[in-house]
Amino acid sequence: PWMHSYAVVVDHPYFGVTGEDGTFTIANLPAGAYTLEAWHPKLGTRTLDIKIGTGAKAIVPARISYKTE
Repeated sequence: PWMHSYAVVVDHPYFGVTGEDGTFTIANLPAGAYTLEAWHPKLGTRTLDIKIGTGAKAIVPARISYKTE
């Protein structure tokens, strides 16, 4: 069997890897406006603009989906 691997390089310390349930956490993110970018090897990239308040915990519902043929 063939094996696959993926590497994503970012120029900042704010990233997450999903767990089995598809959720992830980015800790210690400073307050501000951000563009959340999610990538999937078959579904591509999706972006979502978000705002994080000072001392706030944000739960951002985001979904990447596709239609089966």
